[in-house]
Amino acid sequence: MLPLGLETGKYEIRLMNDQLRVVQQTTGEARFTDRDTRLFATLNLSALPAGSYRLWIRHENRSWRDFPLEVR
Repeated sequence: MLPLGLETGKYEIRLMNDQLRVVQQTTGEARFTDRDTRLFATLNLSALPAGSYRLWIRHENRSWRDFPLEVR
C-alpha cells in the first residue's frame, strides 16, 4: 500500500542497503484497489541477508521517495 497522495501508474523501484548501494531494482504498477493505492512489483528477497534496507520508488521520472524496509 502506498502513502496517501501517491498516484497510480508506473514506478521505478530500487532496494538499497545501508551503504545506499542498489541491491535490486525493478518496475511496478500502482493501482487503486478498494480504498487504497497499491504498488504491484516483484522482488526476490530470498538471497538477501536479514537487516535494514531502504525501498526507493519514483513515479514517471519525478523525485525519488524512500521508505524503510526490514528483511528478516
